[in-house]
Amino acid sequence: MNKEWKILLSVVLFALPFFVPIFHVEFDVATVVTVTSLFFAILLGFFIAGATSNYLRMQTLVATEDANFMAIYNYTCLIAKEKKKAVADAIDAYFIEVLEFASLGYADDTRDELDKVIAVVDTVLSKDDNGRTLYQNLHNAKTQLYATNQETVLTSKTIVSSRHWAILITLTILIILLALALRDGTIIWNAVIGVLFIVMFQTLILVHEVDSNIFLANQFKYGPPQAVFAAIGRLPYYPELAEKKGYLKNKPRPFRVGYTKMTKKGPVRTIKVIK
Repeated sequence: MNKEWKILLSVVLFALPFFVPIFHVEFDVATVVTVTSLFFAILLGFFIAGATSNYLRMQTLVATEDANFMAIYNYTCLIAKEKKKAVADAIDAYFIEVLEFASLGYADDTRDELDKVIAVVDTVLSKDDNGRTLYQNLHNAKTQLYATNQETVLTSKTIVSSRHWAILITLTILIILLALALRDGTIIWNAVIGVLFIVMFQTLILVHEVDSNIFLANQFKYGPPQAVFAAIGRLPYYPELAEKKGYLKNKPRPFRVGYTKMTKKGPVRTIKVIK
């Protein structure tokens, strides 16, 4: 759901108490609202806690992955300098692919690029005592990449299923209807109920964004990989989406931007240096 639709729905929800005719029901509305709200709050709290836990863990995994890639490049430079360009090229290609995803759930779709990095690292051979000392550290970092990737795949999975969303939306609609039945016709009371509707709607949006790994994903995901690009001697890279969203206006130049064009043979990416 884009920003315009979120704003429109928020306005509609706030206006509901003012435009829906006043009506009353025969049962004790206040008691039913209390019970329904309690169920809603418990479920919502559980899902927010679970989704936030996964999201925070995801940030740790991304940082760990970046650190391991930088360590692999540094170890390669110390063990076999002739291999550093090949390793840098593979790492660069991996992170370019990572940055093309709009969320943090990229691990499962970038496995081919990760395998290519591992394949290049496996060609790095030690030639002296210093290299043999660091060789184990190099492969420990390589092994950690696999462990991080696997955990990232599991952590990026959503925990709020379609059935859960059906329950949350049903409770939300029920609370809205019951709250409308509690109105007394005053402007203040209508405004309070309208604000309550907006808060409920925005909270559901927040749960969706956190659970889907898109909550602040662009800001978080575009930043850390740039340290890896700097470590391997490459210019910062951003996808075309970052440019369209205006994220690159104040970024120091030069940097690279990837433009993807659909052709008969599939998507073709062109990388341009912005000076």
